[in-house]
Amino acid sequence: MCWLTDVIIPIICALIGGGLTMLGVQRTLKAQRIESDRIRIQEAKPYLFMEHPMQAPVWDSIPHVALKSAEGDRCDYSLQCYVKNSDNGIAVVKKVTTDNHTYIPIWGNIVDKNCVTGLSIFLSSKNETMHGWKLFVEDIYGNEYCYLMILDGKMLNIGACIEPEMSQKVK
Repeated sequence: MCWLTDVIIPIICALIGGGLTMLGVQRTLKAQRIESDRIRIQEAKPYLFMEHPMQAPVWDSIPHVALKSAEGDRCDYSLQCYVKNSDNGIAVVKKVTTDNHTYIPIWGNIVDKNCVTGLSIFLSSKNETMHGWKLFVEDIYGNEYCYLMILDGKMLNIGACIEPEMSQKVK
C-alpha cells in the first residue's frame, strides 16, 4: 500500500473540491442577497406625484409638512404643493432646495402611502429666486431620492425623480 497515492492525494483532492464548492456557494449567496436588496429597495421606493388642487381634498383636511429656511429667516409668504404618494412606501421629506436656499421641515416630514399631503414652504423673502427647486426625500431604508419641482404661479408642481449620485445606502 502506498500512502501517497492511496491516502494523501485523495485527502488533498477532497479538500480542494470542498473549498471550491464552498467558494461557489458563497458567491451564489452573495449574488442572491444583492438581488433581493435591489428588489426590496425598489419595492420601498416612494413615487411622488402632484395632485391637482381641483382634485385634491380641502387643504385643511390633509396632513401637512411645513418647511422654513435653514438660515432661520422666515417670511409670511409661502408656496404650497399638493403631493400624493404611491402605495409603495412612505417618504420622509428631508429638505427642499433652490439655487440660493435650503428649506428644512419644522413640523411633520412624512408623506404616507397612498395619501395626499400638503407642503408649505415659507420663503425667506418674497423676492427669492424661483429657479432650481428640488425636493429631497428618503425611503424607510435611508435611500435618498430627488424630485425636480416646477413653480406654476403660487403652486409648486412635482416633476421627475432624479437619483442623486449613487446615494443609496443598503441597510
